[in-house]
Amino acid sequence: MTVEKAQADQEMKITTYNTREQWLAMRRKGVGASDAPVILGLSHFKDPYTLWCEKTGQMDDPEQTFPMWWGIATEQAVADRYVLETGNQVHDPGDYAVMHSEEHPFLFCTPDRIGRDELGRPMPVELKCVTAYSAAEWRDSNAPLMYQAQLQFQMYVMGAVRGDLAAVIGNTEMVVVPYERNERFIATMIPKLIDFWQRIIGFDAPPIGTHAGVQTWAALHPDDNGKEVSLGPDSIAAFHAWKKAKETEKAAKADVERYADQLRLAIGDASYGRVGQAGRLSYKRVQSAGSIKVELTREDALAK
Repeated sequence: MTVEKAQADQEMKITTYNTREQWLAMRRKGVGASDAPVILGLSHFKDPYTLWCEKTGQMDDPEQTFPMWWGIATEQAVADRYVLETGNQVHDPGDYAVMHSEEHPFLFCTPDRIGRDELGRPMPVELKCVTAYSAAEWRDSNAPLMYQAQLQFQMYVMGAVRGDLAAVIGNTEMVVVPYERNERFIATMIPKLIDFWQRIIGFDAPPIGTHAGVQTWAALHPDDNGKEVSLGPDSIAAFHAWKKAKETEKAAKADVERYADQLRLAIGDASYGRVGQAGRLSYKRVQSAGSIKVELTREDALAK
């Protein structure tokens, strides 16, 4: 460790772990920056239920995928390009370095790099290497919401007032998007992260909610054992709520068809039926396997 790095670590209260195993074990004891977009439902890669299963030890830490490995392998090159493009010198805290929130110590982050804002204050710099297919998400001085949430979390933990998201896109260009600290977003985010952490320590699973969550549940329970369990009051209440919701869903579907039939009869042989200033309705005839399916659709734009 260089003298400069030791001084920077001491200034920002950075704790460095010796091995990846120690670092991963620490991550299970809190909520990190990459966890924040998952908990908020913004992640493309993981759902809250799967994260909860990992944090509570029901699932092993995910294996490193090739994109994850590639991101680590190219991180220094991305950092070098960021410095070249911005002139902002950065400090590498290390792969297993951690900064904890003073207000909520179970919230922590490991920034890719730490730079300095215009007044010399520490700021997080997140480095990404993304495919050309993601280029549209990085246009117009913007970045994907999941990365914005990650950066805002880091600014909260570090006490920073701004941060940068830098992405190399398709190995052909770099985009740097600066963000100011958003107190309104942080004030909304932190209670949700606290609630999720309370679920972890209380072993209270969040709603499965997504297809990915259902897949995680199925992986944890691949086979039934033929036994019967007595459901508690909360589960019985959930059963009755589910039953009522199913009945409401069935009634709603019947209403949809009933009103659609009324509209079909009103339109008759016409191609369209105008609904005042709301637009117009049309028939969509889909012929498949010798049958014709007639669907009633609403056009978004008014007829010219």
